[in-house]
Parts: sequence; structure tokens; C-alpha cells
Amino acid sequence: MCLSKVYINSNGESKEVMREVAYMEAKDDGFLFFDLFGENIFFKGTVMSVDFMDKNSIIMDDNDN
Repeated sequence: MCLSKVYINSNGESKEVMREVAYMEAKDDGFLFFDLFGENIFFKGTVMSVDFMDKNSIIMDDNDN
């Protein structure tokens, strides 16, 4: 099973903010992410890309730029 990592792009830098993401839900002006164990976190921003094949990653922009 391949789960995803979430990265936030901010001020030209990319930072990993969550691992083992199993579910993602659009909510208000951002996204709610849930990991395999049911822990969740909300990130305000825009999804820039999703890679389910090679990197299993979700890249977001924090919209501060």
C-alpha cells in the first residue's frame, strides 16, 4: 500500500508537513488530510500537484505569495 506525503511550498521552499496520508477532503479555503491512523490536520492553500505513481506526494502552495 502506498500512502502519500504532503509538502507545502512557501517562499520558494518546500517543506514536508505530513506522512502516510490516506484521505484528503476539500474544506473551506484549504484541505483536510487524514493519515492511516485517523490523525488529521487542516492546511490552508491550493493543491499544485498530486503524484500517485513515483513520489506519492501532494504539493500545496500556502497562498502567501
